[in-house]
Amino acid sequence: MVDHPVSQTRYERLERLLYLLVQNREAAKSLNMHEMDNASQAMQELVSVLETEAYPLSADERQLAAHIQLEAKRCTCFFQQALAWVEDSVHMVRGDEVSPGYSPTGDRDRVYQEGRLLSGRV
Repeated sequence: MVDHPVSQTRYERLERLLYLLVQNREAAKSLNMHEMDNASQAMQELVSVLETEAYPLSADERQLAAHIQLEAKRCTCFFQQALAWVEDSVHMVRGDEVSPGYSPTGDRDRVYQEGRLLSGRV
């Protein structure tokens, strides 16, 4: 069991944040939404505690913070690529939105051209 973040040193909290970043990315890779949610919630709680600390970082903490920044960039890149993949998959199945039509009530209807999967062009 992990100690409450306030009872840990700042260095230990930073180490825990690094661990949670990696755990969150690995959970995303395996599509484990429960683990992702747990890691995300724990990171939010940890960051809220870290944000309240006003004293300067030590040299070791600065080095660890730089590593955390690098891992955060890696996570961002991973999630951007995953989102692009999902969007491409949706596009392949659903297709392109074409000029909208109008319903009898005057609302705009979204009209989609068949995607490659539905049209058999895959």
